[in-house]
Amino acid sequence: MYSWVERYGWLLLILLPAAILRFHDLATIPPGLTHDEADHGLTAWQIAADGLREIYFTIGYGREPLYDYVVAAVMSFMGPTILAGRLVSAFAGLILIAAMMAWVNLAFSRSTALMTGAGLALGFWPVMSARQALRSVLLPTLFVLALLVFWLAFKNVISATGTTKKPYFWRGFYRLWPFIIAGALLGLTFYTYIPARVLWIIFPALLLYWLFKQRSFIPQMWWRIGVMLLLMFLIAAPLLLYLQANSGAETRIRQLAQPLYAAQNGHWGLLTGQALDSLRLFFVAGDPAWRYN
Repeated sequence: MYSWVERYGWLLLILLPAAILRFHDLATIPPGLTHDEADHGLTAWQIAADGLREIYFTIGYGREPLYDYVVAAVMSFMGPTILAGRLVSAFAGLILIAAMMAWVNLAFSRSTALMTGAGLALGFWPVMSARQALRSVLLPTLFVLALLVFWLAFKNVISATGTTKKPYFWRGFYRLWPFIIAGALLGLTFYTYIPARVLWIIFPALLLYWLFKQRSFIPQMWWRIGVMLLLMFLIAAPLLLYLQANSGAETRIRQLAQPLYAAQNGHWGLLTGQALDSLRLFFVAGDPAWRYN
């Protein structure tokens, strides 16, 4: 009994408050819907009830579709309710905590994993994002799941390096399929939120780091990471090709880029002002909209 408590007690003490903070009175806190939540709900119900099928939705300044399809699946059972969308976010928030703790435990230590899980369980921003029906919540969840699978695969490959057993084809494929799963998860992130388009650079950067710090990893890992990223781009290709052919669909991108356009013309005030406002948001002022604060 003691060993069970020692092994799982802290985990339960983290996940139980996390679940309470994410699921308690979920339909009414925060009250009402933001315009983004309403857009997601309307689109999801059109998918569930009217058969809407799009690879990219131009409503609400343009947005990736995966979250709406997941909410539509929930709405097919629950109907067009606020709770249907927020349940998807709440479960995504819990999965993120579990996946992050698992990866940090593998990469660093158990104590670091517990502190990371506690921060995610109780921190304002993770709780807030898990209680609102917004597509951005799926990105960190899918990305961390991809990172976890990749790390497990990496550890397996490195531990097998130098083995005297003959590398039969099936054994090599067995060590490759986790990278395929990680690549599929990374490909799905492109259908969640805009930052996914640059997050994958972490993996080529890791190869570059190994090139200088741990070259013995390169022969085993470069082609596996290559397969992973190739699959990622194949899965993301339909969306990327659509956006390339419909450059006017992403209104939000042009809005967010205004400070950069101003800086290119020598006007840095807008960019530096928004950067400082973003830093204050985390520690001092918060967001001017009360439901995000």
